[in-house]
Amino acid sequence: MRLSLPLIYLAISYWMVGMNPSFTSFLQFLLAELLSVLAGESIGLVISASVMDFERAMVIATLVSLTFMLTGGFFAENLGDFVKWVQYLSPFYYSYQACIQIEFDHPVACDGSGGLENLCGGRDTGYASAEDVQKLLGAGAHSTAFNCGMLTVIFLVGRYIAYWQLSRHKTGGRQ
Repeated sequence: MRLSLPLIYLAISYWMVGMNPSFTSFLQFLLAELLSVLAGESIGLVISASVMDFERAMVIATLVSLTFMLTGGFFAENLGDFVKWVQYLSPFYYSYQACIQIEFDHPVACDGSGGLENLCGGRDTGYASAEDVQKLLGAGAHSTAFNCGMLTVIFLVGRYIAYWQLSRHKTGGRQ
């Protein structure tokens, strides 16, 4: 049930936006995004199982979500060293990296729209290499498989921690 709405949304919006028309790329993109949903849900489960007060849990969940979004690569590219480590805990980071690598796995046409001015040298013809576009968008050195693997790790470890927290609360209440 948790995956049906993201699946429907992505199945419609992916093709509407005019992303990579390869069906294989669509399936890879879908897998990365569904793993991201599951990883994010696991983080929510950890927070809800750890904090028994609803208001506190909502505040903590909001702060954690915003922190992960800000350090995930969407908004800030140059993070200070004291904050940079947080991005490696963020499912947004791994999802963003994987989706950039999936979407831009082939040369991108220079169409004069302004997004690739530096890579195309102001021309309206030709192509920008996939590596240059990925670098421009901040894709890291890790492979798509690594990023999806890290999303899976966040998903599984989060579920285990949530289970452990719930069992700890259950045994702590019996006396």
